[in-house]
Amino acid sequence: FTGYFYEDSYPFCYFGPGYQSVFTVIHEAGHFYAADCQNGLDIDLDLAELHSQGNEWLMVAYTKKQMSDDAYGILLSYKFYESLCNIIISTMVDEFEETVYSNAASLDGSVEQLEGFMAEICTRYGGEAFIKEYITDISSYWQYVVIESPVYYISYAVSGISAMSLYSQAASNYNAALETYQMFTAGELIEDAFLENLKKAGVPSPFEEKAYMDITVAWNTRHR
Repeated sequence: FTGYFYEDSYPFCYFGPGYQSVFTVIHEAGHFYAADCQNGLDIDLDLAELHSQGNEWLMVAYTKKQMSDDAYGILLSYKFYESLCNIIISTMVDEFEETVYSNAASLDGSVEQLEGFMAEICTRYGGEAFIKEYITDISSYWQYVVIESPVYYISYAVSGISAMSLYSQAASNYNAALETYQMFTAGELIEDAFLENLKKAGVPSPFEEKAYMDITVAWNTRHR
């Protein structure tokens, strides 16, 4: 991971080769660009992660003309898979946190009990074996994220849907999608109002069916 580019205390690091490293750089560049444009505005986490993940999806759309159809199809498939995994895992982590917080009075404080919660949630979200394969060590993963960044990962899931909605627009009209991205990065934003800012920019809410229909159409159009 990289720190925000504008922080003097963080060096810039690029770990390549590979698409995941490139996407990490583009992700952090989205944070930097929005923070630089907003000049100190307190941006809520949902919108901040849309700045970063939206920038990733714009890059995907931009590269379409730079690659062969086959190569672009591979990149797009990888990005869809990676993004959907992140949405599922982030939602899973959030449910784990909610389960722990809402049952705090009855917890015995043991790691085994918490791991039991996590295993049950993993299974309901698609199978613990799949999550283990994707993360490699789910126990270490959840222990890290819920302690270091509590009530944070759900922002990846919510903004991830909106970022894919941005791609659905870019797939048919890249310049229009770029203008939309500018509206919720460099435009006048409402502080701590994620859904209102999406509405201003013309991006469907992740709680609306339209968002999912648009994403499905974009996927089917490319792969039919």
